[in-house]
Amino acid sequence: MVLIALESSTRLLAPVRGQLEGLISPVYLITQAPYQATRQLDEVVSTHTDLRERNRQLRRQLLELAQISQQFVALKAENDRLRELLGSQARLPYDVLIAEIIGVIPAPDTH
Repeated sequence: MVLIALESSTRLLAPVRGQLEGLISPVYLITQAPYQATRQLDEVVSTHTDLRERNRQLRRQLLELAQISQQFVALKAENDRLRELLGSQARLPYDVLIAEIIGVIPAPDTH
């Protein structure tokens, strides 16, 4: 207890601490190696599992988008066929403002 108080206030034991750390550091690294290896292996496995799950989700999304794309192509073909039957153009040649008539005043001098 006295050494801790002496060390915290004066730093006289700093060289001793440095030498002890030099001796204990290899022991610490050796004892921590299995835990660090386990953590890294867990990270690799979880990353692999996460990637497989993400890949599965993306495949499902790809199938859904392919179905929507096929529906779009079919609807576009039907729309083009109906336009041809009606003889209408796909696009108007100029800008158009669509408006709805909400009322008509039946007076002869009003337009």
